Amino acid sequence: MHRGYSRTVRFFYELKALDAYEKLNQLNPAYETKVGNIRIKLANEYMFTYLELLMAGDTTRASGFANKAQYPDSLLSLSKSYLDGLPAISILITGGDNDTYPLWYLQKVKQYRKDVSVLNYSLIGFRRYLSFIRKDKKQPLFTVKDSAYLKDDFDYFIFGNKTGEGSLLDVGTFLLHLAVNHNPYDSLSYSYKNGVIKKYYTRQLYFDSPDKKKSRPFWIGDALFMNDYLLLDIINSSGKRKLFFTFNNELLSPLLTQKGNLYELNFTKGD
Repeated sequence: MHRGYSRTVRFFYELKALDAYEKLNQLNPAYETKVGNIRIKLANEYMFTYLELLMAGDTTRASGFANKAQYPDSLLSLSKSYLDGLPAISILITGGDNDTYPLWYLQKVKQYRKDVSVLNYSLIGFRRYLSFIRKDKKQPLFTVKDSAYLKDDFDYFIFGNKTGEGSLLDVGTFLLHLAVNHNPYDSLSYSYKNGVIKKYYTRQLYFDSPDKKKSRPFWIGDALFMNDYLLLDIINSSGKRKLFFTFNNELLSPLLTQKGNLYELNFTKGD
């Protein structure tokens, strides 16, 4: 009941925001916002409402809001350029509003390159979004179970190794040990909400590439947030699907190769 009330209130304010942006667009179409002119902001707001309704399971109303988004041709051309060069069934990780919502618009409204899985880097740290993309995709994009990421203690993780040693570890083993809080080097526990903070014992990782070769190593810091955990899981679960970014992801920078406007994950970069 509380969840339904919360969605109702949230939707009420989303409609008020849309009404305000519509009026501003009519009064001054050249008005500039942080994400571009008011037309882009308004279109993004329609796509935000589209996503909210999808996550709430209201696909019919969601489609109606997506159809109302009107992006300038220049932004749609840029978004198409992201998709045009991608191999079939690629995964594309985006970073913000302007490189996410227009892509979803093209896929939903224009039925353009729907084979590509477009995932937002920030949103994969939100439980409602994770639950949605798990149900929405026929082929699972990640392995972590609902019973794990729905818990409060899955927000973030910290480095804990009292010996100061950090061995090179493959991502699959790293994720498995972290999920069950297996840390042979640090037995101290820190309470967090309804559980304990999970700790990892190494910061130097590598991927096993599809051809069974080790990727170049990369380093993580003293804290790892849920969206980065999921990003590592998505990559580790991707098999032979190619993975690209619209931005230079700091965590995986040693493995990214720039190709035009995109960055491709390249396990053998530098070899």
